[in-house]
Amino acid sequence: GDFSDFIGQYSIKFLDCHSVTEWNAEREQDDGSQHIQTNRLVRFRLCPTSSCQGSSTNGCTSRYGDYLIDIDTFVYNYLSAQMNLNYEISNYCDTECEDDDNGNCAYSCFANNGGSDRQTFDDDGVEFDPYDYSTCSAYNDYYVGPYCSSDG
Repeated sequence: GDFSDFIGQYSIKFLDCHSVTEWNAEREQDDGSQHIQTNRLVRFRLCPTSSCQGSSTNGCTSRYGDYLIDIDTFVYNYLSAQMNLNYEISNYCDTECEDDDNGNCAYSCFANNGGSDRQTFDDDGVEFDPYDYSTCSAYNDYYVGPYCSSDG
């Protein structure tokens, strides 16, 4: 088998998030950047899907790998994977429910097969897509993006 067969047998378990302040050694003299920078890092675990427990703090206790990555990369790729999964589930349900005239079959099929609706609306009824803010981006008069909470 190839890599996708191997990795397909594992599930992601978010463990924690940390903000790490460090000296910016790459700073050029007088280039306007800061001497001190904060890196936001996510620690996650790949657990065998057959033994991964969502309710468990660590997800699994054997045959796992722990990884550390910056939060923007983690959130972007997590949302991308979720979007791809929703697309695959939607295609499957379209095929399974092609004779359904009222849409109930497709809705139930999507929900029963792990689909999740990412579409969200703000207070003004304007669509707010979290995927657009997987990195720090302007939204109205604010900047929105992933960050580490105080408890990790």
